[in-house]
Amino acid sequence: MTKKETVTDQDREKAAGYTSPHPPLVESPDTPGVAKNPVQDLNTIVSQMQNSLRQQHMNAEQQLGGTLAQSFTSISDAQKLNTIQGLVSQLHQITSGGTSSITTNLPHVKQLLQQMSDQLASQNISTAQQVEQALQQAVSSLAQAQSAMYNSVVLKELDMMAKRASDVISWIETPSRMVQ
Repeated sequence: MTKKETVTDQDREKAAGYTSPHPPLVESPDTPGVAKNPVQDLNTIVSQMQNSLRQQHMNAEQQLGGTLAQSFTSISDAQKLNTIQGLVSQLHQITSGGTSSITTNLPHVKQLLQQMSDQLASQNISTAQQVEQALQQAVSSLAQAQSAMYNSVVLKELDMMAKRASDVISWIETPSRMVQ
């Protein structure tokens, strides 16, 4: 008969090369998984949880900042396109009046065409900058994907810390085990 082995999340993480940045518990000889100084261990666990959550919060704020900058760029582009659309509408109104309307409004037509040319040149520069930003965002997206994978590990780790904290509390609740 062979002994059935169980593979834990920690075994999988070790096999994948992941090691926790947090030190392991110094276990009590009579209670595996519970530290010799449970109050100190509980404080350490809570501190680790705070640090992990603080980092998660900072990452979320950075992503939000990038999203807001992208939204601002989109609004600016929409405004420029509205300006160009207004110039085209004015040209359309003049040109739909025929040759006499164009001839009568020739200086205004030239002015509209120059304004449109200036706006389009500005929009082309903006679009080139957006292409550059999009490429930078692609690299950033890869970093965000890596960060999200790390966040998943951190969340699992936070769950394990919460379970450890619960174990420590259970250990503390047993009066005969608590050493003053």
